[in-house]
Amino acid sequence: MEAGARTGRGARKVSDGAAKEGGPLQRADARRPARAMSFASETTFEGQGGGGEVSVDEKGRIVIPASIRARIGQPFAIARGPVGCLVVHTPAQWKETLDLVLKAPRLDPSRGAFERLIIGGAATGLVPDKQGRVLLPRELRAFAKLKDRALLIGLTESVEIWSPENYEAYQNDPNGFDRNRRETIESAYSSLAARP
Repeated sequence: MEAGARTGRGARKVSDGAAKEGGPLQRADARRPARAMSFASETTFEGQGGGGEVSVDEKGRIVIPASIRARIGQPFAIARGPVGCLVVHTPAQWKETLDLVLKAPRLDPSRGAFERLIIGGAATGLVPDKQGRVLLPRELRAFAKLKDRALLIGLTESVEIWSPENYEAYQNDPNGFDRNRRETIESAYSSLAARP
């Protein structure tokens, strides 16, 4: 696929130059200027919408563009998300998630569900190499159905990593896509968050 070409619904491909040099995500529509994803602070992201496509290499590594790396801090974590994708957590967000879970008694069913579905198997302590690459463990790639391409989707407070196929399926049926997993996580989170 050509750099800057549109992929899926609303996603944009990160140009080779942007991924290597840390430039902004490139718009497919050359009439509109490209916008870099920017983040308001270490824990909250300024929602820019859109996203970009990056390659998944033969070792399972992806390039996190410099514009994102500069704002998420290091070391960061990548964990399973509530719906068929992976979520990039800043150091502060990951600590907040762990603190939330640790407030609950060890044998609390909500804690167990949340730990198994979100925390278990997370890639933590991530620091990109000089090319901005991070290794996504096989289990995380399998969960998100990542093969040779990944979409980075910028949200208000996070960045998600999707396979193009899962993202399209989600866009076609957001309420039904991965509903059981989402509802289980929402219930566990609500229970944990309600604790003093």
